Amino acid sequence: MGTGEGLRFGLSAVGQAQRHDRVRDASRVRPYPVAMRPNGLRAMRSTAIPCWNAGIGSRVKSIQTELYVAKLRDIAESCDFQLEEIEVVESIKQWCDEKGVEEDNYWRVGKCLRNKDSGKYRILLAAEITPEMQSSVLSAMEYRGFASELPLLAAPDKFLEHLLLHEIAHAKNNTWDESECDRWAFARLKANYAFNRTQ
Repeated sequence: MGTGEGLRFGLSAVGQAQRHDRVRDASRVRPYPVAMRPNGLRAMRSTAIPCWNAGIGSRVKSIQTELYVAKLRDIAESCDFQLEEIEVVESIKQWCDEKGVEEDNYWRVGKCLRNKDSGKYRILLAAEITPEMQSSVLSAMEYRGFASELPLLAAPDKFLEHLLLHEIAHAKNNTWDESECDRWAFARLKANYAFNRTQ
């Protein structure tokens, strides 16, 4: 992020230098096309598309993030970091453009920002995560070597939990690259699953 970008709102992106790798990784293996829409470049909407790269063997539908926000806030509160808010937005790219924060990825499903005044973190999540957007994220993780972990993300709540944990990992250590954030998020996801099974 350039000097002064986002200063009007006191926000700065976390882990952004490394996160451009995710865009390049996903673009190499993304299996689905995109189309121009009035509000910018968006995934083509489809109600059910095979998510071959996840190794799930089922068909996926769009995730409506708002349905899971209460649970995501509980997870975030257990992670020992300064959360300002989890905000569900129609388009992360559009939100960033309006706030003067650098963002060039129309497919972005999550983004972590730090409030420079309070030191707290705001996590943006896309309101609707289409099958194509999910496939883009999963393809990037597969490319980074996490193919065997992807079946853990078959359920919408688990996909979102990992997404949230990945963004929190950027907040906890902004020198980590995408693979390190994924690794931490999967470890935490498994620990949460094991803990919940004992309750």
